[in-house]
Order: sequence, then C-alpha cells, then structure tokens
Amino acid sequence: MQTFLLLAPLLLPLRFETPTDLEWAGRFWAEASIQGRDRIAEEWLRTEPDFQSAFDALKLGRIYPKDSPSGYILRKRTGSGGLVHPYLILIPENYTPEHKWPMRLELHGGMGAEEWDPDEAEWAGGWNKTGGGLVVLPAGWRDSMWWHASQAENIEAILRDVSANWNVDEDRIVAVGNSDGGAALFFLAMRMPNRFAGYAGYVAPPDRLVRADFEPDGQMHIDNLTRQRFHLGFGERDIKVPIKHLRKYLELFESVGAILDWYVLKG
Repeated sequence: MQTFLLLAPLLLPLRFETPTDLEWAGRFWAEASIQGRDRIAEEWLRTEPDFQSAFDALKLGRIYPKDSPSGYILRKRTGSGGLVHPYLILIPENYTPEHKWPMRLELHGGMGAEEWDPDEAEWAGGWNKTGGGLVVLPAGWRDSMWWHASQAENIEAILRDVSANWNVDEDRIVAVGNSDGGAALFFLAMRMPNRFAGYAGYVAPPDRLVRADFEPDGQMHIDNLTRQRFHLGFGERDIKVPIKHLRKYLELFESVGAILDWYVLKG
C-alpha cells in the first residue's frame, strides 16, 4: 500500500499525457503514406478507444496547417525500387486552408528522356504560375515511364502527400497529359479508377500500353474505364499518332462504357 502511494504521483500524469482521439485522428490524417496510416491505426487501436469517439474524431477530417507554403515547391521522393522521383507543386498565392481547392495532375510527354536532375524542374518547362487550383507536375523518364509500376506507386504517393498538406477537393482532381502523358491517362484510369474526376489528353496514343518495347505494367483492367470521362484532341495529319490507328482503341474503350469526347484538329 505504501509503495503504491509513493508511485501514484508518478503514474497519474501519464494518464493525462495519453493522446486524445482527436489527436490520434489528427496524426492519422496528417500521415501521407498508407503504411504510416496503418501503423498509427494499430497504435491507436491498442489504446482501446471508444468506437463512437474515434469515429467522430475521424469524421472531422484533416486539420490543415495555416502556414503551408504557396508558390513554386520542388520536392522529391524515393520509391520502393530506389528510384528518386522529383515533382513540382504549384500552390496559388491566395491559397487558404479554409475551403477545398481543385487540383490538376499534369503529365508531360517524352518518355525517352534521361533521368531528370531532382534539384532542377526542367521537365516542367515554363510552369511558374497558377490560379484557381493546385497543379502537380511529376517527372517521368525512360527508366520510370508513366505506365510502369514505379510511377503508379509514385503518383499515388505524391497525391497523398499533397492532400495531407493542402486542402484538396478529392472530388475535383483531374489528370491532364499530352503525347506520352496523354497515353498515361488511360493507364491511370484502368489502374486507379476512383482517383480522378476526369481526364484531358492531347495526341494521346493508347498503343504505348500494349507495346512490349514500352514495358507497360500489366495491372490494367479495361472494365475500370466504365463511366470514366475523357476529353481528347488529335491532329488530322499526325504521322506519329495516325487517326486510323487510334480509332480501334477508342472504339474498344467506348464499348466498355468509357465516355469519350474527342475531336480532330483539321490540317
């Protein structure tokens, strides 16, 4: 009894230092990676939280920092295969966390490129301003093309990272791409069908996803194109992406329920 009384002042403060359900929920939402969220969830469950209290805390959603940076933000991440993937985030100068913002994933062409310098956003061209929403520009190259498993992992991780730090409207994330970046839109739609509200592509050659020399990852499921919306543009005289070769792919996509709004620029 005396021993317990001596230890009591040391034990009682520990109870009050235990994180609340709101704090656990905050940690969970602030973690971008799936693995990290799994770890936090397991730690939280070990505290045997009250179900309703935990549910209500999670339902409140993310609490976004008010001091998140804006402007031109260059980052990089290392994938599970060891490749370093740089990416550029453009945040409007008038960004505030009080309301949700739309976001655009922009995929460049030219998958024959050498590996990019992770400290120089050369793949992003002249991108330096944005308004009305967030823009994310990842980098792809010959060793990590948009339709490789490494990029499927990378793009999902980048989107999670951005959504964990800025108030992104998950229902208004669109993917845009030209050339090889346009071809990647079909890959993303078949690989992660619930990620994007729609897709806009220019000179988008779907054959990249079936040609062995482009080494496409096989985890694509054409039925996932059902009810997915695409706005696509092609050139009438494009010798690299001829219309006569495209039609069979577009007709196939429409046959499984894809909603294609596509046009040809004459001349």
